[in-house]
Amino acid sequence: MKKEKTTRTLIFCSLPSSPMPRALLFRILKDRERPLDLRLAVCLALAHDLQVCIHRNTLFQCDDLFARYDTPDIWNRFQTKA
Repeated sequence: MKKEKTTRTLIFCSLPSSPMPRALLFRILKDRERPLDLRLAVCLALAHDLQVCIHRNTLFQCDDLFARYDTPDIWNRFQTKA
C-alpha cells in the first residue's frame, strides 16, 4: 500500500494596511540605523509570536501582530529589554 505524501501550505491573508510578514521582516533587518542585535531580536520575537498564533490556530490575530511590530515604538520596547 502506497502512502500519499501530504503537505501543508499556509497562506497569509493580510489587510492592505498591514505588511506581509516577509516584507516586514526584511524592512526591520534593513534598518541600518539600529544595531544588528536589536534588529535580529525583533525579527526573532516576531517569528516566535507568529508561530504561537499558528499553534493556537488564531491566524486572525496575525494582522494585529504585524501592526504591533510595524510601529516605531517597537524599537523602544526592545531596547529597554536588552
